[in-house]
Amino acid sequence: MWRLLCAVVGLPLLVAEPVADHCTAIAVGPGATADGASLVGQSADAEGGPGYSVVYVPAQDHAEGSMRSVLDQATGVQIGSIPQVAHTYAYSYTRYGVMNEHKVAFGESTCSARITASSLAHNGTALFSNTELTKIALERCTTARCAVKLMGDLATNHGGFYGEDSGVETGGEALVVADATEAWVFHILADPTGRSAIWGAQRVPDDHVAFVPNTFVIRVMDLHSEDFMLSPNAQGIALTHGWWDQRAPFNFAQAFSLGEYSNPHYSARRLWRAYDLLAPSLHLDASKEITEVDGAYPFSVKPDHLLSVADIFRVYRDYYEGTPFSLVADTLAAGPFNSPLRVAAGAEEGKVPTGAWERPISIYRTDYAVLSACHPNGHGVVWFAPHTPHASVFAPVWTSAAPEVARPYVVDAKQSVDRDSLYWAASAVSNW
Repeated sequence: MWRLLCAVVGLPLLVAEPVADHCTAIAVGPGATADGASLVGQSADAEGGPGYSVVYVPAQDHAEGSMRSVLDQATGVQIGSIPQVAHTYAYSYTRYGVMNEHKVAFGESTCSARITASSLAHNGTALFSNTELTKIALERCTTARCAVKLMGDLATNHGGFYGEDSGVETGGEALVVADATEAWVFHILADPTGRSAIWGAQRVPDDHVAFVPNTFVIRVMDLHSEDFMLSPNAQGIALTHGWWDQRAPFNFAQAFSLGEYSNPHYSARRLWRAYDLLAPSLHLDASKEITEVDGAYPFSVKPDHLLSVADIFRVYRDYYEGTPFSLVADTLAAGPFNSPLRVAAGAEEGKVPTGAWERPISIYRTDYAVLSACHPNGHGVVWFAPHTPHASVFAPVWTSAAPEVARPYVVDAKQSVDRDSLYWAASAVSNW
């Protein structure tokens, strides 16, 4: 039987109905860090709560002919199965897979997509979600390239893909995945039948950092290079639907993205800010918008200095302080309260056809932020900050060799308030 274990005290983990995620992901090549570790991570910016536990799943051996259940992302009910492998690796996960014993690690960001599908659990056609794809990859892969190829094959040939939502604004997905030697960005969406998938991947240059703020960032693809991968159906589908004319090199985001969703600058401002913090010498223009035809900013940049995990923590805690878009200064963006807790627009504000609040990297509705360091020597380390990063503490909560997770990084979902969980302490600090 497939069993998910919340180590430490065996607390029950309830599967809550999640809302659409609006996460921000990052991938750093090993040549861009001071200690030579690849880094990947994300903030999980989903409205609601009560947060997600860090869960440890031990390595297991499986009988010949056994099946691996595939669960619906929203409800946790089984909607299918695939043949199980003889041995699965130990790993950790939160909402999505985090890191396994071989230092393969993930981050995630929801994106717009021209084609979407729904889960089999909701009268749809597709079997695989980001949650299940990342977990299966961690169970079976020892490298990031293996993870990319396995996820693409499963979704394309063995059941199809569905995103956080069936709407085009949030129906696509991006994953960042790394091992101790390299980092990749992976994009995926449904195909027109709803029973397969379209995907593409680009390797992050070793001395670069890539940022994914809820929009596809893979643009022109050099399909003769080993630094790119593309599903076999992608170009044909784009050609059939008039999203590519064959005259120009294939552009993944131009073919399959609708640009940034919600409002102009919702994604672009975060992308500018991350690169401005890590490579200020580039003097990037903060006013650009991301559209389906214009990525506005590079896929990746070389940071001005070698990075540490503390540099990435700073990025995830940012709310534009020191810029014209600061949420804590006497600026128009800060509104009347000069607070980073800029709550999303309500029904009345939604009636205004133009304008929006600035969307910072550290936002009031974050469930957690996680950063995985895939060290070339020794163990991989998972750094975790419950709730919104600017009011929380990043701590090393799991390593690629650890058999358990400490109690403060577990949320007992049966309690209205779990006072043994750091999530609720951080919520109090942030005055959420």
